[in-house]
Amino acid sequence: MKKFLLSVLATVAVALVAVAFAACGGGTVTVELSKTSIELTVGETETLVATTSDGSAVTWSSSDADVASVSSRGLVTAQGEGTATITAKSGEATATCSVKVNAKEVVTISGLDATATVERGETVTLAATASDGSAIVWASGDPQIATVTESGVVEGLFPGATTIVATTASGARAECAVTVTYDEAPDGWYEIEFYEQNKVPADTWGYWNDQNWNGSYVTLTAKPEYLGDSANSQAGSATFSFTATGHCTYGMQITYRNAALVENGKYYTLDCVIEVDAACVITVNGNRVELQQGKNDVSVDFLCNDDGHIYDQGDYTNLSSAVFIQMGDAVDDTMVQAATITISELKWTEFTPQALTAPTIAIAADKTVTITDTNQAGLVGSYQVGLFNADNALVWATTIQNGEKLDDSKCPDGTYTAKVKAIASGVSAANSAWSETGVSYTVANGGISYDVEYGVEDAVVSDPYTWYYWWEYYAADNAENPTASYDDGVLEMTFTGNTGNFWCTQLFYKNSALAEGERYSVTMTINSTVAGHITVNGKAVELKVGDNQISIDNATQGAKATISIQMGVNGSAIDIEGATIKVSNVVFGAPVAE
Repeated sequence: MKKFLLSVLATVAVALVAVAFAACGGGTVTVELSKTSIELTVGETETLVATTSDGSAVTWSSSDADVASVSSRGLVTAQGEGTATITAKSGEATATCSVKVNAKEVVTISGLDATATVERGETVTLAATASDGSAIVWASGDPQIATVTESGVVEGLFPGATTIVATTASGARAECAVTVTYDEAPDGWYEIEFYEQNKVPADTWGYWNDQNWNGSYVTLTAKPEYLGDSANSQAGSATFSFTATGHCTYGMQITYRNAALVENGKYYTLDCVIEVDAACVITVNGNRVELQQGKNDVSVDFLCNDDGHIYDQGDYTNLSSAVFIQMGDAVDDTMVQAATITISELKWTEFTPQALTAPTIAIAADKTVTITDTNQAGLVGSYQVGLFNADNALVWATTIQNGEKLDDSKCPDGTYTAKVKAIASGVSAANSAWSETGVSYTVANGGISYDVEYGVEDAVVSDPYTWYYWWEYYAADNAENPTASYDDGVLEMTFTGNTGNFWCTQLFYKNSALAEGERYSVTMTINSTVAGHITVNGKAVELKVGDNQISIDNATQGAKATISIQMGVNGSAIDIEGATIKVSNVVFGAPVAE
């Protein structure tokens, strides 16, 4: 027991001596750094490691943070040329590291010519050297004008100017202005320009590419061009390269307008050679054409409805030019995703399709139509029934199939002679004339009245002799919607909030008695509660308060609306924000001579 007590007393005594020794300064904390001096270049970093004798944390500081800064973890960053001291501190203990920061070498590029010229199809080699011996990276400002390889070889692709840029990883940069020439360009060579289809000048190639107008993107990968003997030569070739995303049959359109050889209202066979780098399906003048990779001999028939006018404000009724190619399949609504296409060896041959024989008609008491037709099967696509008044003037017409019932709910009351014509299924045959004789037919609707509904032009096509309105901000529960009605020859529409685009508020009407491609005049009375400007069939019209007599000469019946009215004028601020408009006394007639 005595031995045990002596052992405990000895242990306590040792501990007391240790405490007394520490109190007298024998246990001072020390700090050591992994390096006491370092040398850096501006922008470089290095991490210092601090070790304390008791394992405690340290704080860091720099004598000149503009020369060298230090983080809370000892990361030293060289900021500017000079010297600085980095200090690590724990309690009263410190350790230092001297830092020398050298200026960063400025890398320059030398030897690059300020300008260079290269012939189209030829190459020129540019040279450049970085002062630090680092690699040069080359780039072209416009790869459609000229490209450049990794070794500085520039190839001229298209006449014009671009910039070739040389850079290094350190940020050095130098430029060379490159001009691509075409010294041997034939007289007829030209760059093909972007146009809306109906604005392409006569005897000129043009293109239109979708840029998300219909949810698709079409990007030209090379500048399109015409190469031939002259600008008017059909012996030359037109070349286009593009890529596409999305789907839109007409996302990439290629047009050639030939006002001298191809006339509005005539039938033609277009023969041409189309070369393409991948098999695809396109539409040529309304015809579906399957192309194989390489050269393809293409022959299509079409009816030209290009009246030769250039429309400043846009008019899309003349969509069958001498050449009208859509890079997609209208049947499947698909678009070619990428292609290089060349069209050449154009030839147009006019032909007169054989007219179909006029059928005969009978109409039962329940309005069921029976048509007797002797035409060859497959040539007739549908029939048109027309009602003629006592003066043998066509008042009303509708497209129908044999055995269907007439819907005359939108026809004025009266007793008429009903006649019929055969409508060709394609351009290999022409529509027949109206049957020489007909049958008596009486319409007794008691006047025509209906609420005018919201609808696009497609609704007008499927429901002719019916007015429709369209409003940009349409919503079923919106009190600002136009309200419109038709009552026995008078259309009335009241609208407010007409702002934004000139076509924000529109009216449409389709007269099926007018054949597509036919020219006509139209007169009407428009009564307005306010003064301002509107557009009627593409013509700007000034309205006064009260009745206004409107006359439109030489309009063309297209595939959509016969009458198209916008409550604004393209290129002008809308000056009718709200009004009540009445349209009446609408009369269609022959075109007025210019």
